[in-house]
Amino acid sequence: MGGIVFDVATGPSGEAVLIGAAAKASANKAIKEAFESQLKQHGIKSLQRSHRKITRRLNEYLTKLDEIKAAGGRTSSVEREIRTFRRQIEVLDDIFKGL
Repeated sequence: MGGIVFDVATGPSGEAVLIGAAAKASANKAIKEAFESQLKQHGIKSLQRSHRKITRRLNEYLTKLDEIKAAGGRTSSVEREIRTFRRQIEVLDDIFKGL
């Protein structure tokens, strides 16, 4: 059975926000194009450095998220950054597999 696929994110007021698959695919395409351009202009070592840096930032934000949750603070912007970092890592991993 086909259907529309949505991801659920947290909005600025803590409400659930649906993100359509088309919007996610468009974002992934833009990320892939940017990394492919980086590969063409600066080479594989540049992409490897980006992967390490993004992975490091993801880990920092995961720690930050735990701290914010423990303090009872708002987590939506940190969660959004975490989703972006994960998406970037996923795209980079796909590019590395294709090399």
